[in-house]
Amino acid sequence: LLPLFLVLFLFNLKINVLDLFYFGAVISSVFGLVIAFRKVDFNLNKEFISDSIKTGLPILPHMLGMIALVNIDKVLFGSLKDEVSAGFLQVVMLIGLSPIFILSSLNHAWLNQILLQLKNFNQKSKDQINSTIKNLLFLCTFFIFIIYIFSGLLVKILNPNILFNSQIKDTIVLSSLSSILYVIYLANTHILTWSKKFWILGISTPISILFQGMTIFLLIDRFYYLSAAIAFGVAITIQILIIEIFNYKFKINNIIKLKYKLSSLLIFWVICAFFFSNSIS
Repeated sequence: LLPLFLVLFLFNLKINVLDLFYFGAVISSVFGLVIAFRKVDFNLNKEFISDSIKTGLPILPHMLGMIALVNIDKVLFGSLKDEVSAGFLQVVMLIGLSPIFILSSLNHAWLNQILLQLKNFNQKSKDQINSTIKNLLFLCTFFIFIIYIFSGLLVKILNPNILFNSQIKDTIVLSSLSSILYVIYLANTHILTWSKKFWILGISTPISILFQGMTIFLLIDRFYYLSAAIAFGVAITIQILIIEIFNYKFKINNIIKLKYKLSSLLIFWVICAFFFSNSIS
């Protein structure tokens, strides 16, 4: 919040807004380090520094990739089409991805819950994790239903200049459907954290972003806004598949039930194929 507060309260001063934001981010980072060092008992030695680097390095490509995941579509639309199209897409995807933004907020609590459940790994903890996945899938289904009904109204409220048509609605609905894939992806990231294999995300995330960008580049002329929704689904699907390959290779416990993985993938891609065929016809 500190960077945003600096921008909010010092906006009228003759200081560049980006400089205010970056300055606030640096101060926040220093505060975070001070608090962490005061709360954690550690010895500053070569082993500690080495472990910190090994732990921290995969976070960089993963987090940069996650930033790109929700922004690369607007960047490509701005460069391949025009800034107006990119601005309209931002509103459309904001509505469509709202369930994922909610899941990302819940993620902080859910991660701690899963790590505690896996501390004493047993069948009960596996059942609890899968129960949470099922509940979140139901929650996403509810959000998708609400978005489907009120998508036109939401677009009109956020930007009345956007001409609401079937393509806009399909883009919103399909991007909201990707939230059921995101539930599986999040659960996988938590299990990787528990099994000390977080570095896999440092590989899978950048690769998925490459596929996302290529999908938009190849489909934008034919499917326009819908290409962004399809590409987002491609990115999350690639993430899930790469993680599953590593899970198989390293024999990481198969905690998430197969029915949740397959049903999420099938529902998204069957509906995506339906929208795809409608756009072609």
